[in-house]
Amino acid sequence: MIHQPSFTEKPFSKSLYYNQNDEMLYYRINDDTTITTTYFDPNDQVIDDFYTFSEKNLDSVETYDSIKRDLLQQARDKYNNTQ
Repeated sequence: MIHQPSFTEKPFSKSLYYNQNDEMLYYRINDDTTITTTYFDPNDQVIDDFYTFSEKNLDSVETYDSIKRDLLQQARDKYNNTQ
């Protein structure tokens, strides 16, 4: 995730979410003025039902467990290659 915070001149923040292949899955805009959050797909189209959208794309999102599993596998591979 890449987060661009809001500030006085720009009263909204933007968070971009990527999968493990560095492809953008979606982004969200948090408007500090209206206190609303809007989700967009990579084509800048509003996602009306974010929960359904996220369920369909959940398998491509990196999680703590997937990162931990990948790092552990890299350590095993490195250990096995030095033996």
